[in-house]
Amino acid sequence: MFGRKKKSRRRSYKREVYDDEPGLNLETKGAIFTILIFVIAFLGILSIFNLAGRFGVVLNSGLSYVFGWADWVFILLLLFIGYALLRSESYRVKIISYIGFILIILSLTGVFNFFVSEYTFQEITELGNGGGALGYAIGSGLASSLGI
Repeated sequence: MFGRKKKSRRRSYKREVYDDEPGLNLETKGAIFTILIFVIAFLGILSIFNLAGRFGVVLNSGLSYVFGWADWVFILLLLFIGYALLRSESYRVKIISYIGFILIILSLTGVFNFFVSEYTFQEITELGNGGGALGYAIGSGLASSLGI
């Protein structure tokens, strides 16, 4: 009744995992993604100050076209996400973090567009004013549906 328990005679078959498997594992892909985010962010910083050569001029005009005045916010958020990915043992970066990143950029560009509402799309994108092309799309959509 109160005797010893019998050991289970089941054998557990574990799949052996080798470190030499071909291809990239998840940790390596995450490290490459983190480095890529930092490279884009630092090139963006250099491009704002015209220190990245021809590529910096193209990158700065592209960021100004898309984000307008919020291009520096985009770069700061890239640095923040890169730092969080670098410190992944302390900060858990989930899909909701990326959704929040996108919502911050969308809302700021939309708000920045209200400051230059008298300009046309071409003037906003050429000068990099307001929220850029993204802000114009969001801001004009909100202004027409909700009003100012």
